[in-house]
Amino acid sequence: MTLLLLALAEANAFTSLLGLQRKLDHQVRKQIFTKSGLTAEQASLLIELEGTLSFGAPFQSLADPDGCVGFLDLAHRLTLTSPGLSRRMSDLETRGWIEQRPVAKAAIAGQKRHGNSKRFIITATGRKRIAPVVRGLMALSGELFKGMTFEQRQSCYEIIEMLRERAEELARKKK
Repeated sequence: MTLLLLALAEANAFTSLLGLQRKLDHQVRKQIFTKSGLTAEQASLLIELEGTLSFGAPFQSLADPDGCVGFLDLAHRLTLTSPGLSRRMSDLETRGWIEQRPVAKAAIAGQKRHGNSKRFIITATGRKRIAPVVRGLMALSGELFKGMTFEQRQSCYEIIEMLRERAEELARKKK
C-alpha cells in the first residue's frame, strides 16, 4: 500500500509539473513574448546572453569574464540540440542582436574549450530588444513567487534543475 501511495504521489507531482508548465508557457507567451515580437526561443537565448535574470538568482550566469557565453553551455542550459541552437544563433546574429567572439587561447586552457568553440555576446541592439521582456518576466516572477523566502525559491530552482538533468539522462539512454 505504501508503494502504491508513493507511486500515486509521484504521478500527481509529475502531472502537476506538466500543468504548471502549460499554464506558465501560455501566460509568458501571451503576456510577454507576443507583445515583444520575439519568439520564445529568441527571448530565451537573448535572456541567457544578457544574464539579467541570473543576477541575485540562486543559479550562476553562463557568461565568462569577457561577458561571452559558450555554445555548449547555452545548449545545455536551454536543452537544445547543437543543430537547433546553431540555426537560432545564426538568426540572432543576422538580426544584429548577438555577435560571435573567438575563443582566446587562455580561455581554451582554463575552460577546456577547443579552438573551434563558439562564444556569443549580446549586442547593444539585442539588450534594447530584450529589456521589455526581462521587465515583464521579472514582474510575472515576482507575482508567482510572492511570499516565498529566498531559500524556498532556491530550493525550487534546485529541484527543477535536478529534474531537468534527470530528464536529459533519460533522453540520452533512449538514443
